Amino acid sequence: MAASGESKPNLRDSNEDQKPEIAAMEPLEGRVFLSASAPAGSWDAGDYYWSSDQKYPLLRATDEMVVGFEHTKGAPRLARELIAEDGPLRGFKFSQWLGSGIANFKRKTPLTVAKFRATRRKTDAAPGVSWASPGFVSVGQGGPFRMSVVNSLYVTLDGTVDPAEVFAKGFTGYSGGEDNHYTVNMVKGGVMALRSGNWLKEHVPGVIQASADHWSTVILL
Repeated sequence: MAASGESKPNLRDSNEDQKPEIAAMEPLEGRVFLSASAPAGSWDAGDYYWSSDQKYPLLRATDEMVVGFEHTKGAPRLARELIAEDGPLRGFKFSQWLGSGIANFKRKTPLTVAKFRATRRKTDAAPGVSWASPGFVSVGQGGPFRMSVVNSLYVTLDGTVDPAEVFAKGFTGYSGGEDNHYTVNMVKGGVMALRSGNWLKEHVPGVIQASADHWSTVILL
């Protein structure tokens, strides 16, 4: 339901080097973020999220990877294979499960941006993996804190639009509806979920609020 004349960005491509048309091109984009208020190795790739009609910038962390598996059955075995000596996430350690079939991995020392991107591509291409995404760091209001984005969105509509039409393309289903609040599911999470929430918020009539579901951890400095 994009407005006339607008084209929806390609939300299926998980490559971090390709940004949707709506992404703001920040002056520091792609550079390592050196502020003491963020973890070492964090970098600005132009990511952000909306909350209470405020836009908050996000940095990408090179010491954290969030991985969604194609099936929950066998996911623990695949997680162990990813961090094995010959696995794409060698040097990372399993941290926790973020819901069904989504795992969080961390390492003690951050990678370079180039090394992290290569690691992400290899992880994304591993057997049984549906998607791989960096963890994020918010240094805005209430930060700094880490955000691990999964594959669902929280969306509020204004009551004038049909949710079946709003969520007809690019999503695998939705639930809820009380007070026009919905949980919307996607195949891919992480960067793609973040961009999908932003696109709904900024381009689809009838959407009041849309943001990716995430797990947050406060960073103690």
